[in-house]
Amino acid sequence: MQIADKKCEFPLLLSTRRIRQNRTRLQKMYKNKLKKFISRIISLSLIFALSGEFALSASKQELSSPPLLRQETLSFKQMGAYSPLKLRGVDGSQSLPFSVRLDETITRARLKLGFNYSPALLQELSHLKVLVNEEVIAVFPLPKDKASSGEIREVDIDPRLITDFNRIRLQLIGHYTLECEDPLHSSLWASVSNQSQLELTTRMITLPTDLALLPAPFFDRRDSRRLELPFVFGARPSMETLRASGVIASWLGAQASYRGARFSANFDRLPVQHAIVVATNDELPQSLHLEKVQGPTLAVVSNIDNPAIKYLLVLGRDSDDLKLAADALVLGQATLSGQTATINSVKYEERRAAYDAPNWISTSRAVRFAELVSNQNELQVSGHLPDTIKVGARLAPDLFTWPTRGVPINLRYRYTPPAAIDESTLSVSINNQFIQAFRLFGSQQTGEKSRFSLPLIHDTMATSSDEVRIPAFQVGSDNQLQFQFAFGYAKDGKCRADALDLTRAAIDPDSTIDLTGFPHYTAMPNLAYFANSGYPFTKYADLAETVVIMPDTPVVQDVEVFLSTLGHLGRSTGLPGMRFKINKASEVNESGNTDLLVIGSGSANKILSGWSQALPNIIDGSKRLFKPMIQNDLGLANWFGIDKPDLKLFAGEGNLSTDGPLAAWLGFQSPLKSGRSVIALTANNSDALLSGIDALQDGEKISKIQGDVAFIRNNSVESFRTSEPYYVGSLPWWMVIWYHLSRYPILLSIMGLIAGLILAAWLFSTLQSIAAKRLGK
Repeated sequence: MQIADKKCEFPLLLSTRRIRQNRTRLQKMYKNKLKKFISRIISLSLIFALSGEFALSASKQELSSPPLLRQETLSFKQMGAYSPLKLRGVDGSQSLPFSVRLDETITRARLKLGFNYSPALLQELSHLKVLVNEEVIAVFPLPKDKASSGEIREVDIDPRLITDFNRIRLQLIGHYTLECEDPLHSSLWASVSNQSQLELTTRMITLPTDLALLPAPFFDRRDSRRLELPFVFGARPSMETLRASGVIASWLGAQASYRGARFSANFDRLPVQHAIVVATNDELPQSLHLEKVQGPTLAVVSNIDNPAIKYLLVLGRDSDDLKLAADALVLGQATLSGQTATINSVKYEERRAAYDAPNWISTSRAVRFAELVSNQNELQVSGHLPDTIKVGARLAPDLFTWPTRGVPINLRYRYTPPAAIDESTLSVSINNQFIQAFRLFGSQQTGEKSRFSLPLIHDTMATSSDEVRIPAFQVGSDNQLQFQFAFGYAKDGKCRADALDLTRAAIDPDSTIDLTGFPHYTAMPNLAYFANSGYPFTKYADLAETVVIMPDTPVVQDVEVFLSTLGHLGRSTGLPGMRFKINKASEVNESGNTDLLVIGSGSANKILSGWSQALPNIIDGSKRLFKPMIQNDLGLANWFGIDKPDLKLFAGEGNLSTDGPLAAWLGFQSPLKSGRSVIALTANNSDALLSGIDALQDGEKISKIQGDVAFIRNNSVESFRTSEPYYVGSLPWWMVIWYHLSRYPILLSIMGLIAGLILAAWLFSTLQSIAAKRLGK
């Protein structure tokens, strides 16, 4: 029995041991899972730690992840086709560029084309090809029965064909007869609507957190849209902190260039998109758990919920550190790398000279066309009716061209000589205004013979050089020179026309525009100068003689206006403004001999009210004071060229109250220093203040900002001149007298007549006395 009992106990002991082993295994497994869970929580809380100094997280309400996919629709007009694309001839083509951001990848692309074509095209031979990066993605036949109504076609684009920089090309293969045909016959045409669309679906990708990518992803040169970027501050940023952010905003504005830049401000709030955080140790945003830094620091970190979203941290122990960090960012981003960088020192250049902005044509030397284009290929065209060659020419707004014949251009150009004498020409225009045309001579007239020669030794193209003078009244601050080649087409008879179009033409990069000798002198105020070129602040590209006046306690809208305006100035000069100053409204009297940019809300608006004698207009909440406006076109005085201040449009001042939104850009002479200018943006509420910045970034509205006051209301701009001008710059004394007298032609004529009579009387008296002496002898 005992043995039997032991045999019965053995299986029971074995099963008990297995239960204990399983229990131990389960306990270990749960302990491991618990450890992994705890470590994940810890890693998430410390994911933004940088070298033991940073730990970044955000409030729950701000961490909702944005959609992973973004859909964008670009019309051909937005892509640069300001008119329908014209395709002519047997092989006519046009192309449009588009690009993809560095932090995005294309998941789907679709092209929607609307086009019309000639009913004379042969359906069997004619078609429209669509190419992306020179890969054919679609071929559309051109049936006669749809020629009058046009067609709308859609085609998917394989995302694998799309790279960072891309080009869509539309090519017409057109034929109107089965026999000999004229390759440039007028019936060979198609027109693609500029309302055609490119639909893109993109997915954000996670980039490395590396300073070497700067300025991407905060500004991406691949993105042709307007730059829209938020800045993040503490609850109450100091003036020094705002100044550092203004330097960065002007740098980004210069980078954005033609795109424009709009910056938003966030006080102690983290946006769910790429953003720049600017703060000192005492002003760290509470919504971000940032450790205090030990010196000027730059770092890139990722959003805790969506690592594809990056934040650029510009931090310092105090305002001096913060200034050093911001300056290092805009001056030395090419040498930055890694996730974080501590700035030891920054070497500054000397203060820049007046009128040396990189985006402006220099007045100290003749400037080559090669310096005015990003790529010299832009100066070359092909075909009998090629595209217009366009060259941007931004001039200092206060350039004084009055006594001259115009702005001289030494124009050199090359072209394929026409086979015979015809009407081939080169037309020169500025801002779509015709200036002059030149005849293009044939090969017989240039003396060229058929031969083979090395291009490096001899140029077989016809070359010419001419002087063009742009009339002074057609020159503005932001100009576009346009050169249109047009070649005649010789037909020797039926079936003898050449189907090959090998005509080439180019503007020589060594062509020059010469502004040397032109002085700087102009009438102010002129808001058009500020709207188009940032003048008078951009006279010095580093904004060395600019002071920004901010309200003592700025709100979010004030900071947005400040940042976006600094971006506008950077866009005009092409350089970051690193030498401007910023003062509180209560410190305005310390601004000294400088030009003032006033953000007029809160306490800054009270300053404007105190300067009411100099202001053309006052907006203070619901109260508005308007001054009488000078009328320059009535009264006998205008016959003499005299603008009398007592000739008013309104017979007195007006004072009214209203609650509608209204903003105004104001320009007037500084009450602190004669000859200095004040540009102020004022509004009846903080939200209306932003409409002033919207007007600066709208091509249609910006052209309407003129005079000394520009009202912005109901999405429209109205400008007026309400005060007498004052003059800035310098001229020889005799030229000043002659210039100001020239404004009064009839008065000048009368003065000349009186002077002539006086001279005649003196001569008559002198001659009489001489005759009397002779007779007396």
